[in-house]
Amino acid sequence: MAASALQLGLLRNLHDAEALVRRWGWLRLRALRDRAIALALDDAQVRCLCQQVVAVAEGGLAGDEQQWLDYVRYVVETGETAADRMLRLWRQARGTPEMRRAQACRQRAVLS
Repeated sequence: MAASALQLGLLRNLHDAEALVRRWGWLRLRALRDRAIALALDDAQVRCLCQQVVAVAEGGLAGDEQQWLDYVRYVVETGETAADRMLRLWRQARGTPEMRRAQACRQRAVLS
């Protein structure tokens, strides 16, 4: 739901979304792509862009729709993606692969 809410918010706030793209520029955005793939939110510029994108999307959603961005906000605020969290849980777990998988699954969290 978070990805859909992000897209909807950007589409409803297209003026600000277009302004954001103009401010960053296509060449700069293209250069950030590889860094985003390799470093995710560990890259300061990628994280800054994500914060700005979320702010624009928030501006396009009604009050009762804001909740759908909670996971996106969590990821941007903490810098920890779902993949980062699962890797951390996997590395902390001990035992056979099956035991490690069970431990990681027990520690998953649902944001509310």
